[in-house]
Formats: sequence, structure tokens, C-alpha cells
Amino acid sequence: MVKASKDWAISGIVHSVNSEAGTIELSVNCFNDLQTVPISSSMPGWLLRPNASFTTKIPRSCLDQGALDGSFEWESFQAQQYSYLDEIELLERLRTIHREGGAVS
Repeated sequence: MVKASKDWAISGIVHSVNSEAGTIELSVNCFNDLQTVPISSSMPGWLLRPNASFTTKIPRSCLDQGALDGSFEWESFQAQQYSYLDEIELLERLRTIHREGGAVS
């Protein structure tokens, strides 16, 4: 694995996980097609389920290639904020934040 500089922030959603093949299929905001990459030891357990939404960083070279080729080491993944809420819960949370005049935290 190459230790390339990860300087491009992405967000995505897990489409599927194939534990037998050791791969995870991702829908990522900067690619048109689903991206299938090897499961990495740096991927947290919560990420290894369909519909998990996340943010992370990738090397800019992946954008130039037009694909995630799995040739770099993943670093940290963060769960997208409030992705565990259903639509009604999310709207209520936003109403509460708006009433309190606060920022989303």
C-alpha cells in the first residue's frame, strides 16, 4: 500500500459489503459509478453495513484516475452527523436547533 497524501474530502454511503470477497461497495460523491474497494483494517465496524454514511479523505490522484483503486491506505472515517435519525427525527432536531437559535453540532 502506498502512503499517498490524502487531501481530498469525500462523503459517501455504503452500498454493500461482501465479507467473503473482502470488499465493500461505496457510493461516493465525486464518482458516478459505485466503487468497490478491499475492506481495510482501518475501516471501523459501523462502516461495514449497508447504508452507513461517512466522510473521509482520499488522494487527489484517485479523482484524476476516476476511481478508487485501493492502492492507498485509508485513514480515518467519520460517521455523517445525524445519519442515524429517520426523516421525522431529523426534522424535529432541526426545528429544535432553529428554535434555540443555535448551530448544528
